[in-house]
Amino acid sequence: MRKLNRRLGQKADFLNLVPGDLVFPWLLTVIGGYFVLSGILGLNWIWTGTFVVWACALWLLLAGRRPHRFFGQMLDPPALARTRQLR
Repeated sequence: MRKLNRRLGQKADFLNLVPGDLVFPWLLTVIGGYFVLSGILGLNWIWTGTFVVWACALWLLLAGRRPHRFFGQMLDPPALARTRQLR
């Protein structure tokens, strides 16, 4: 009997803590939040850390396990679509 990879069919994750599809947005949130709040506005690390944690938690709540359901609503419908004209 062959041994199969246990990870087949599972979603990617980062160190078994963060789902793989949240790594890039959270990384942008951390870097951007630190740059703006600490670098430009000069806030201390407590306020910067609080904002970064809040922003990452908000992103997790909005995106969740199925981010296409939330972010798919923001796409405009195509300009040319087959529709039926009412007369």
